[in-house]
Amino acid sequence: MYNGVGLRTPRGSGTSGFIQRNAGQLAQGGGRTALMWNTRSYYKADVIQQEKGKDIVEHERKRAIELKLLIAREKMEDEAKMTEDEIEDELVYLRRVYEREQEEEVKQDEAKPTKSLSDFAKAFKIDETYKEGESFDRELQVAGFVLVQVQGEVRLYTSLKERNNTRNTNDRKEA
Repeated sequence: MYNGVGLRTPRGSGTSGFIQRNAGQLAQGGGRTALMWNTRSYYKADVIQQEKGKDIVEHERKRAIELKLLIAREKMEDEAKMTEDEIEDELVYLRRVYEREQEEEVKQDEAKPTKSLSDFAKAFKIDETYKEGESFDRELQVAGFVLVQVQGEVRLYTSLKERNNTRNTNDRKEA
């Protein structure tokens, strides 16, 4: 037994009693991946580019406006210089201001070129005619195989025809 691990005696176990380390166990405490998770840039939206639905983006913008308004309300209530009606009027005004700012940001975001799937398709040299799931369609595979065979036969026929034409022109030149 070694540090309380293993057999007390290997007798009758059919083994030598040798203890091996567990190579499948994940290392504790991190390394490079832990550093990546702890960096602020990992959580930024521009690092993780995901296309979100327009309704989700709009909802996030509205929540941001409401958060700003809630903070402004708390500040005004803590100062206690305004009545409740004045605070409500000020919040209505601030809501309009924040909504205009958000609209300007939306226009700027729409003007920015975004990376789309076509950019990635170009990077990976994926054909434009590719359709997702084609590889699982057996009939389409058979049709494609037949098409490739026919194209090969056509190429063979045209190359043979061209070869015969060049032979005939060479024979005529020699004669």
